Amino acid sequence: MILTDLATNSFCNACGGVRFVKIASSLLLFGAILVLGVGFGLGYVTAPHVVASPTLQPTALPTVGSSVVPSAVPPVRLGKNPLVGVDLFVDPESPAQQQADAWRQSRPEDAALLDKIAAHPQATWFSGHEAQPDLSAENLALRAEAQNQVPLIVVYALPKRDCGGAAAGGKSGNQAYLEYVRDIASGLQGHRAVVVLEPDGTASIRCLSPNEVVERRELLQHAIRTFKAGGHVVYVDAANPRWVGLEEMSRRLNLLNLSEADGFALNVANFISTAENLEYGAQLSARVGGKHFVVDTGRNGNGPAPDGRWCNPSGRALGVPYTTDTGHPLADAFLWVKQPGFSDGACSGGPGSGFHAPFALELARNAAA
Repeated sequence: MILTDLATNSFCNACGGVRFVKIASSLLLFGAILVLGVGFGLGYVTAPHVVASPTLQPTALPTVGSSVVPSAVPPVRLGKNPLVGVDLFVDPESPAQQQADAWRQSRPEDAALLDKIAAHPQATWFSGHEAQPDLSAENLALRAEAQNQVPLIVVYALPKRDCGGAAAGGKSGNQAYLEYVRDIASGLQGHRAVVVLEPDGTASIRCLSPNEVVERRELLQHAIRTFKAGGHVVYVDAANPRWVGLEEMSRRLNLLNLSEADGFALNVANFISTAENLEYGAQLSARVGGKHFVVDTGRNGNGPAPDGRWCNPSGRALGVPYTTDTGHPLADAFLWVKQPGFSDGACSGGPGSGFHAPFALELARNAAA
């Protein structure tokens, strides 16, 4: 805490300096009492008092990446795993399933490879392009319930998403985003869902001004509260072990007030090994009050590409499909968040978006039996 200097205008020329002497003497006496008080354990504390503010003002984060002291870390509370016993939705009309069915007679071996993808739960992404997001969300929930399952949803529509990068897009402004979240939540009303919020949302902020960083934080907070109010399980994206350092990511999550969410998500749409994510996740959890986490294992069976390529890299493999048996007390589940076989962009022979059968086949072919 920075203390301002005492005003010195108590000196009175007309009083011949007498008042100043008295004040100075009083200050010296008070200082002596403080010194003696500290020396004899009267309870005076000279360390700065850190106060965690629940309301985030534009001044809370003056510069991105600055050395601002993080908010007080919440106490560790190891809760139950909210995903235990949850049967996630396996879409019988997924692109992998449709392609496998189309190849069943003409290319049976390739169809069997795609079955390895289609047989497991994968996320449905809401990226801001749905004509009626409320109806899309409701239809998804009803289809899942018809199979006694729960949908896994990704909301990926923040304004200035990906800072103009390969996945640029998102809603046009803050109000449009708030309405979009409201519409999805409205469609899910009365149903259950597992929600992963905003891949890259806490990591890709280099293009944002300090005020825009605060606005993004408030949008994420609103989304967390909205989906939690509907009774859904919510994990906020926290990038991956090789993007944002532990201290910086923990600072961002603590400013976000992650306590209202069920935890954070790692490795979404990436290829980093499960072991590395578990190590990073445990260390990050210790810095954000012991929050649990999930790991996207859809494409990390062979780990990342040796050259670090992230856009449709060759030689990758499917990872462990959905399970809550992670062998780690803080890892709630391994999930397929980025659907295996979906393109990362117009690179390495892949389309700009959507299902890319050659990529899917390679992932399945390289996967452990």
